[in-house]
Amino acid sequence: MKKLSLYLLVVCSFVIITSTILFKLCNEGLRRVPFEEFGKLNEIMAGTTPYDLLIMGNSRSLLHVSPYILDSALHTNAYNMGTIDGSLNADLALLHAYLDHHDAPRYLLMNFDWWLPTDTLIRNEPFDYPKFYPYLDNKWVKKYLIPHSPQMKKVNTLPFLGLINYDDYKRTAALRGWTKSQRTVDVYKKGYFNRNAKFTGKDPKDTPPMKDCTFSDEGIRELDELFTLCNEKNITIFVFIAPGYRINEQLKVRQQDRDQLQQLMKLRHVVFFQDYSLRDEFLAPSWYCDAHHLNKEGAEYFSRIIAHEIEGFIHQ
Repeated sequence: MKKLSLYLLVVCSFVIITSTILFKLCNEGLRRVPFEEFGKLNEIMAGTTPYDLLIMGNSRSLLHVSPYILDSALHTNAYNMGTIDGSLNADLALLHAYLDHHDAPRYLLMNFDWWLPTDTLIRNEPFDYPKFYPYLDNKWVKKYLIPHSPQMKKVNTLPFLGLINYDDYKRTAALRGWTKSQRTVDVYKKGYFNRNAKFTGKDPKDTPPMKDCTFSDEGIRELDELFTLCNEKNITIFVFIAPGYRINEQLKVRQQDRDQLQQLMKLRHVVFFQDYSLRDEFLAPSWYCDAHHLNKEGAEYFSRIIAHEIEGFIHQ
């Protein structure tokens, strides 16, 4: 019995040590990746390229706003920091991390969705949380993301558990990071990504993340914190509500929450453009790849509208 216990102890120790080493190696490889999603995260977390316009928010920023069109119209050097995560926690962590290594941009363009400051988005596990594992030692990830993620808390304490959460894409990307091999085509261009698919307008799965969008105190506090950070860094904030195929028609937003958002934006000198999902031209399904996201043609059209809005503000 004693020999069996010793054997099990040796095997468990070997597995734990080996898994921890492999996890650390994967993380280091991912921090070296220059392309796609990890290339973007590495630029945010440790890059030094100066940008004077940042695009921030969830996937409806990532897929909707082309930095190239903004650059052409505004003569800026823009970068799209939008992520599929789509939470204020992630936005705060990424913006703080960016400002640690970069000069503050002149402008920040941010998509706002009515479900953003709700408890459901604030307290949920970050979407695809393993993508943040290589940055668990970052102080802003520790502050804004780990407290909201039971899995990230666990892996931060017991690193050997992290390896099982890495899918084939992340493991392959880590290997590419170590071997310095490039993708033939990097689908992310200055952080921007788009899709060419056409939407029929009939997919029953395409509903909003929630219908009852009641703001939480924590959600408003985090939104205020983000706006205040921009004020302190003299960053002009532009906020818009991205187009979506009739998704906002199903939302229930209390008038008091609408008033609270309006007051906060006025207090923090936020320039609010409009809810573009209410514009007639964005009611056509041909602009979309799904109910939430514009396709390439729709995104380019929308980006020109946004560029025109920003240009009008700059020259007023």
